[in-house]
Amino acid sequence: MISVSQAKEIIVKNIRPLNKELIHIDDALNCFLAEDVIAPVNLPLFNQSAMDGYAFKFNDKNDGINIIDEIPAGDIRNVEISKGEG
Repeated sequence: MISVSQAKEIIVKNIRPLNKELIHIDDALNCFLAEDVIAPVNLPLFNQSAMDGYAFKFNDKNDGINIIDEIPAGDIRNVEISKGEG
């Protein structure tokens, strides 16, 4: 067995950067982006959760949770929860 530092050295010696290639989006399956893509417009225009859900402290999950508030889609606010609250 080799050490972690030896393994890292072997990896660094054997990797090479890949060439960039411009391809059509239809041919991009299983490819990786060479640089960040930034959308010109933020959509939707507000923060959105794709699904409804609950927020609670993980350690309280087996003791029952008292739901203390609701935050509808598009509403932005911070709600502090205490032990046993969600």
